Amino acid sequence: MTAASPLRVLIYGSCVSRDAFELLEPADQVELAGYVARSSMISAMSRRPFTGVDTAAIESPFRRRMVTWDLESARLKQLIADGEFDILLLDLIDERFAVLRRGRETFATVSPEFSETGFRVGSEKTISRFSKSYMRLWRRAWKRLVRLLKEANKLDSVRVGRVYWATKMADGSAPPPAVGAVAGLKRVNRYFDEMYAWMARDLQPGQFYDYTESELTLDPNHKWGVAVYHYPPSYNERLRARLISERELLQEDRLGADEA
Repeated sequence: MTAASPLRVLIYGSCVSRDAFELLEPADQVELAGYVARSSMISAMSRRPFTGVDTAAIESPFRRRMVTWDLESARLKQLIADGEFDILLLDLIDERFAVLRRGRETFATVSPEFSETGFRVGSEKTISRFSKSYMRLWRRAWKRLVRLLKEANKLDSVRVGRVYWATKMADGSAPPPAVGAVAGLKRVNRYFDEMYAWMARDLQPGQFYDYTESELTLDPNHKWGVAVYHYPPSYNERLRARLISERELLQEDRLGADEA
């Protein structure tokens, strides 16, 4: 990265990481180097591809591409190996899906996009989200991801958005019943905390992006609709500012290296 180079950000996560890029301007010098979504870490780090699924019924090219990458379990691994990024931005929102397990080492994420394929479950086992089996498999997948990042000398590039399911509306009121009871949302957030604690074993505190309580509220006017992970504009503005700050720090480091 030269002094004038943009910050290249690879996203493995969801819209809570991707949407902030719509606020970025050319002068911000932050570029999207890649985006892998709709994929649990369990299937993204699967040792074998999940075959036998016809994705032709998925009309959206983006949705079809995400399912294909999840089934192949190779895209994120290859992007890390290529190393064409400065920051790997992670979020755990897409751990909200169950996974299918075929044998010992083959997995697929049961996202809404995957369901569009019409795949009929046979001998596969469904692993419910946040179950004991799921959490055990997720921890193993995280270890594999860390190993890949270390091999690519990219572990320091990781940034984790420490986000949670919103338990309040922006005005402080309870969320609509359609998104679930507050007690259930808080229970999911405890699982997220368990995951963040596990990730913190391999990462430094500065590699986590934290947000205020008001930034993690539910936005009733969000462009993607009402959901517990659709936050108000202030959230995206905070993430944009962080990415610009990351770019400035990297450019300072580069300038310092040139002057040494």
